[in-house]
Amino acid sequence: MSVGAEELVRGWVRAAQDTTVVADLLAVFAAVTEEVTKRGPVCWASGRCCNFRQTGHLLYVTGLEAAFTLVRCGSPGRDRLAEAVTSGGCPFQVMNLCGVHGDKPLGCRLFFCDMTAQQWQNEVYEQLLGRLRDIHVRHGIEYRYGEWRAMMGSVIDHTQLPSWSGSLSKAGTHHEDDFSGGNGTKLTVEGK
Repeated sequence: MSVGAEELVRGWVRAAQDTTVVADLLAVFAAVTEEVTKRGPVCWASGRCCNFRQTGHLLYVTGLEAAFTLVRCGSPGRDRLAEAVTSGGCPFQVMNLCGVHGDKPLGCRLFFCDMTAQQWQNEVYEQLLGRLRDIHVRHGIEYRYGEWRAMMGSVIDHTQLPSWSGSLSKAGTHHEDDFSGGNGTKLTVEGK
């Protein structure tokens, strides 16, 4: 059964505001932190990973992840999103840092430019993406998987969200001892 885009997005936004769903998402994100901490990749906070064109990768997310970030942090706005698409970057990047660090998607939390990370990050990503799929099934949330900026665009087009401040929030600041994410990638696309 196919649902309309507006209904689909509203379902993601409702889910992103549901405390049980949020707790499940945060548990997945805590698992990322645990996996990354075990391996200790280096993040130089260069921001290269947020410039998708420069690094030759794209970030893929579930619709629920896009809604989660936007509900918690606000919308970067249609113009800033368009500028990011044109420049090849992320609309939440501020001076080489992540402006939504504490609320970023799975791929951002797991991707590191550190070459040693590439040996294990795809395997860990697939495991944790499976847990995200399970969240969708358990809570009856329609599953879609797409490019980060396109998914944000869908959410922005079909909902009214507060505006993102455009600066680094407390959650967006980088701490050397915080290994919960470089900024990310997933190189394969998956349908429903």
